[in-house]
Parts: sequence; C-alpha cells; structure tokens
Amino acid sequence: MESDSNHSRRSPPITVSVVIATRNDAQRVGFAIVSVLNQTFSDFELIVVNDNSTDGTARVLERFREADSRISVITNTTQLGRAGARNAGILVARGEFIAVLDSDDMMFPERLSRQVEFMRDNSAVGILGTSAVFEMGGQYYDAHTPTEARVIRRYLSSGQNNAVLNSSILCRKSVLLSIGGYQSSVYSPIYNEDYITFRMLLSQTEFANLGDPLILVCTDGLVKPT
Repeated sequence: MESDSNHSRRSPPITVSVVIATRNDAQRVGFAIVSVLNQTFSDFELIVVNDNSTDGTARVLERFREADSRISVITNTTQLGRAGARNAGILVARGEFIAVLDSDDMMFPERLSRQVEFMRDNSAVGILGTSAVFEMGGQYYDAHTPTEARVIRRYLSSGQNNAVLNSSILCRKSVLLSIGGYQSSVYSPIYNEDYITFRMLLSQTEFANLGDPLILVCTDGLVKPT
C-alpha cells in the first residue's frame, strides 16, 4: 500500500473524512470526487483508495490530487477488496466521522451538512444513512430507506440488506473501529461486506436514516435521460 504526499502532510483533526474505494472505475470516479468537492459542508478531507486498478484510474486520481489539497490517494499494490480498501482509508482518516461513497455514486450538495447536524443532535446514533435517487438506464426513481430505528434494526436482524444504503452512511469513526472496520466474509470482496458489518454493529450502536434522498446511485453508470 502506498500513499501520496497530500496524505503524508495531513496533521490537524477535522470533522469528516470521506472515503471512496475504487477499482477500475476511471470513467466514473471523477463524478464521485466532484460531488464531494461541491459539498456545502467544508470541514472534510477526501481519501480515495485505489484498489490495484489496471485501467486509467490512477491517472484520473492523480489529476484530482494535484488540483486540490483536500484529496489524498492511497494506492493498494495488491487488491484488498471492498472491505480491505475502505479500511485502508479509514485507518488513516483524521475525521471524527467517516462518510462512505462508492466510486460510481454521487453526493447531493447538502449531504454532509445534513448528516453532521443530525449526528451532533443525536449522540446515541453511530451510523446514519439517507434515502437515495437511483439511476438505471437513464431513468431515475427514489428509493426510501426506513427512518424508524426499530424498523431499521428489524430489517438488519432479519436479513434485509436494504435497511441502510452503504454509499450514504456517515458513521462515528470510533464506532466503526470498535469492530475493526468493515468485515470480510466468504462472499467478499464481491458483495455483502456492508451488510455483515452493519449486523455486527447492531450490538454496538444505534442506526438512523434521513428520509430525504441525499445520494445518486448510478446502477449502470450515469446515463443522461433521453
């Protein structure tokens, strides 16, 4: 694992560390990065973990890193998978909170400000998600996550993995590290690392969701509607 110079210069603590793990997503990761840089909330750093990409992802990330000192890039010399790549970013994050974003998704401008405000007012909550707008083949639709704590817990306990959208979460770093970060399984790194992690955190903290959609999930890559 290698880190860049922006990362090595970081020293003072900040409020939010945004972590994007990416692999072979040169065509889309730039949209995700720009959506973070356009947040109305300003006290953040952005850590992008390049999980041993073999396409042009490294070149894209380097251009962004050179242009904005808030961006750090970690390059994995071997593929760690989704859980391992995210953990590489989380372990060096300076933020009190960790915000997760997948490299093919985007944040709406108010996401971080809304989530930080909620977390400041609700100290028992360790994991906060949001609803989302899903894009599929140029069509857009809202996906609403449950907002009642008991419903979220019931969904997570019963195996329904749509209770919390991983790409939308803001979590307290201390809570996530209490179980060692994202968990791997026999199914990782392909999928399920987020659900397994949330299941383990049920005994550690409370979960909540904001009802408003604050991320765009690009299931097929961003396609302009015709």
